[in-house]
Amino acid sequence: MKQAAMLKRVGAGWFLVFFLAPALFLSGCRAISDFRQAYETAAIEWRHPDDGYGRRVLLLVSSSAHVPEGFMQGGNLSEMLSSRLSKSLSETCPKMIVDVPPKAEKYQGDTQTPFSLCAQYRNSGDNAVVSCDIDSLEAVRRHRGFWRTINPFDWIGRKALEEKYPSMFRIRLRLRAWDTFTAAPICVKTIEATFDPAYAIDENKAVSGTVPGFLPTLSDLCEKGAEALCKAVFDQFWTAYVIDTGPDGVTISAGSKVGLAAGTVLDVWSAGDVIKSTNGNRFWLPGKKIGTIKIIRLNQDTSVCVPVSGKAPALGCVVLKDGFSF
Repeated sequence: MKQAAMLKRVGAGWFLVFFLAPALFLSGCRAISDFRQAYETAAIEWRHPDDGYGRRVLLLVSSSAHVPEGFMQGGNLSEMLSSRLSKSLSETCPKMIVDVPPKAEKYQGDTQTPFSLCAQYRNSGDNAVVSCDIDSLEAVRRHRGFWRTINPFDWIGRKALEEKYPSMFRIRLRLRAWDTFTAAPICVKTIEATFDPAYAIDENKAVSGTVPGFLPTLSDLCEKGAEALCKAVFDQFWTAYVIDTGPDGVTISAGSKVGLAAGTVLDVWSAGDVIKSTNGNRFWLPGKKIGTIKIIRLNQDTSVCVPVSGKAPALGCVVLKDGFSF
């Protein structure tokens, strides 16, 4: 009887070690992850308690990386990155509106200066220009994974996959963002990850001929990048710009999508001066407040306003929240 009781206690102990403990550990990790996400969202809201406006960003994606032979077939690497990053940005920042330029509009990458990018897109209503580039995609030497160490029997089933995919892969993303209000950089970040196709969970679900593990890894990188970009963009002032003037009023480059409403009063500032730094970069300096305008009619991306006080706005004037001051 004593031996039977001892065996029951030992069995219960092994159950706690191998089944209950991992379940509790995973539940704790999930709770920490959920708390972190809620904290990050609250932190973004807390930094701007009086700013209920959304932000529009222009997303420019390119790929300068060499794609290893056999890595993917029939898929466009830049399009994959663009769709996943724009989705991650929208999910991470519900108030963020992601604009992706048409396919016909080619992004020239480093040949375009940040100032020219901001000058090109600020009047379309974008608060920031975001550039994402797949900087490198390379095969790296496989190392002995933890799962193979504790479960050598799995190696038999994985041997064919290791022969098919003899290397692991490392992918590196380079993220940059500029505020269109000043053309100043607000985010510069490089993130990377390594994955092993022979041990990927999606080994039977490769999309568009890509190697297993690539798409989940790319999605994870986009989620991390979206968090950094969200913080950077929402740390900046909300702005719009006067894009047209006429007898019926002035048109600004923001509308109902960002939360504007008819009757809202906004401040108008002059466009400001352009300064040149010692390294040749150019930036806009904020101008002076010249008056206020009120929205009388709005669309999704534009609003028609009439002057309330001060000088009549001119093309290129900056529109800010009523009562804003530097």
